[in-house]
Amino acid sequence: MSNLNSHSSPGNQDVQVAFSEHESRWDQLVCALMPFDGEGGPTSVTLRDFSGWRNDGTLKNGMTRVISEYGYVLKFVSGLSQYVSIPNSPRINFPANSSYTFAIRFKTTTSSNQRLFEKRDTSSPNAGYYCYVASSGVFVWASDVGASAAALIGVSLVDDGKWHDVVIRINGEGGIGELFIDGKLDKTSADETFKLDFTSTIELRLGTRTEASGFFFDGQIGGFAIWKRPITDEELSEPFDFLLQEDEIINSKVPTPKMVVGTEEDLEERPITLKKETLNVY
Repeated sequence: MSNLNSHSSPGNQDVQVAFSEHESRWDQLVCALMPFDGEGGPTSVTLRDFSGWRNDGTLKNGMTRVISEYGYVLKFVSGLSQYVSIPNSPRINFPANSSYTFAIRFKTTTSSNQRLFEKRDTSSPNAGYYCYVASSGVFVWASDVGASAAALIGVSLVDDGKWHDVVIRINGEGGIGELFIDGKLDKTSADETFKLDFTSTIELRLGTRTEASGFFFDGQIGGFAIWKRPITDEELSEPFDFLLQEDEIINSKVPTPKMVVGTEEDLEERPITLKKETLNVY
């Protein structure tokens, strides 16, 4: 097993490229935020992106990490307007006919349409995507542009205070959306709207809206990831576990990711398809 190699210093053009024995799962992974790590430790306001694409998040309004069975996780207190800000990037936008996957690990007891994450423009045509726990306690995913919207409204309750791994898998070419709760298919929908261009120019936020203030999440988030492909059924059964290294534990509970280091040029030429290639390790 490979370990975490040296970190890049601020201003250094070297970027970190995720690579492990679970090689296929890193393919086209463009964002992987695991709250147990921060450049300055568990109290850092930086939420590092382990995918290598530098879609790092910034913790806002005094958000803290707390220990859980998954190591450190983010604790959101809605009354404090806490959220995570992730800058806009082409790699977290989805033009027409795109296929992609989102995964989020969370727990909550609230069900009042509070946002788990959102990236949606504030001006017309308000293109983008978002998800939340509805007042009925089910998970809802939506992507829209103007008056056209595609949605996946779940069946299983997720406001029970237990940890849930939710995966949204979109086949843009086929116009198929699927929602999985804890590895099981919860909802599927065939809709031509899934084929539309949902590109937005605004940042991505975890824990609140981007269109306007409010709808702050109350609960905990233990992982967030985006792939620019539909991940396999095997992969979605454990969407975050492949990031963790079971034989090394920090602070008795917090696993460390497996990574090597490559250059930004390597990534531009071979974005997240480094499964069989050798990079220089610094």
